[in-house]
Amino acid sequence: MNAFQFNRVYQKTLIFFCLYSMVSVLPMQAEELAAIAEQNLKQNQKTLDDCSKVIAFDPKNALAYCTRAGSYRRLGQYQKAIDDYMKALDIDPKFALAYSGRGSTYEKLGQYQKTIDDCSKAIELDPTMARAYRHRGFAYAKTGQYEKAIDDSSKSIELDAKHPLAYCSRGIGYEQLGQSQKAVDDFTKAIELDQKEALAYRFRARAYNELGLYDKAIKDCSKAIEIEPNNTYAFSNRADAYWRLGECDKAVRDYTKSITLDPKHALAYSGRALVYAELSQYQKAAADYTKAIALNHVYMTYCGRALAYEGLKQYKNVIADCTKAIELDKKGAVAYYARGKAYRKLAIYQKAISDYSKAIELNPKDVLSYCGRAMANEHLKQYQKAIDDYSKAIELNSDDPRLYFGRSIVYEKSGKHSLSLKDKAKAKELVDKLESMPK
Repeated sequence: MNAFQFNRVYQKTLIFFCLYSMVSVLPMQAEELAAIAEQNLKQNQKTLDDCSKVIAFDPKNALAYCTRAGSYRRLGQYQKAIDDYMKALDIDPKFALAYSGRGSTYEKLGQYQKTIDDCSKAIELDPTMARAYRHRGFAYAKTGQYEKAIDDSSKSIELDAKHPLAYCSRGIGYEQLGQSQKAVDDFTKAIELDQKEALAYRFRARAYNELGLYDKAIKDCSKAIEIEPNNTYAFSNRADAYWRLGECDKAVRDYTKSITLDPKHALAYSGRALVYAELSQYQKAAADYTKAIALNHVYMTYCGRALAYEGLKQYKNVIADCTKAIELDKKGAVAYYARGKAYRKLAIYQKAISDYSKAIELNPKDVLSYCGRAMANEHLKQYQKAIDDYSKAIELNSDDPRLYFGRSIVYEKSGKHSLSLKDKAKAKELVDKLESMPK
């Protein structure tokens, strides 16, 4: 087959440009060739066939391997894509587009460090390649390197402001760094560029949740589910919004759907457990936390199960889980507080005081720990210490009638009757105020 015959057979195909070295076709930049491939997603299988014929005709054509790899990637045949990208790089070790393409394929497989490595090499070879910054930015976001994600995504947007993934990656970085409004702005831009970008709707919903805009979060999650009906995270995010609105039944329904779609989704079990605990269904809560722990040993999951055990009055289990949580994070005040409360319930007051004190050291504004330590000191008849702790708790939260009532009891026990009566009067005043408020 000569060049003229080959061109006649494939003149309508995507990859006739692969023969530019043999016929009088002007060379095109690699990014432009990639853009042509992206515009013909529906022809992926045809492109595979055509590229295979080009490779058979010219086994040293790196661009043909790279183009075929892109089609394999879009068809979800990731290992074949990687193999072809590797072949392209064997032929041309300085082929930046092949590094970027292989990096984006590793991204699909969740191998984010490999994505970072390949895209970094692509950027080294071509510092103007927007897609390399875009995919590296996304990989940084997925590996918790949020400032780097923002930097790379911003560079990608500077080079190519029309790709939604760059805005999504930067939005994820902003959302994780607590800059929720900036995150919403970026996800909104991504949606403007592609109204079928489920990722943008799902993450904008998370940012809306952080901003307290729960109805908007639910609307975005519903849109994401409409686009991707089997997206487990869209259901769990919507469940979170329902829970924050107090719609517990809907929250349980969505968490359950999320778990059905992905039985290994630990956060969905933890979320559903939290709802069950709010509904005082502590046995179900403990069971869900146990499943979450089996999937992912994290501090807050042990704390959650400890609180479920507390609801079941299984205080020894509370102590065991809080101890495990503390092993995972010695600076977490919640576990010390919960363990201190369990020790107090078991009348082990000195250990209770020690744990409450540690919780206060870690969080000096922890009203509950001051209150708990006050009660432990009261049982040990250390009345002045109890009064001091109640007074500190009242300083931090002067609207809670329980604190005044607790201090009044200690005043009474220590013989300070007038102060006791004053605190009881204040407690009654606050209770009356609460009862008069519209429900």
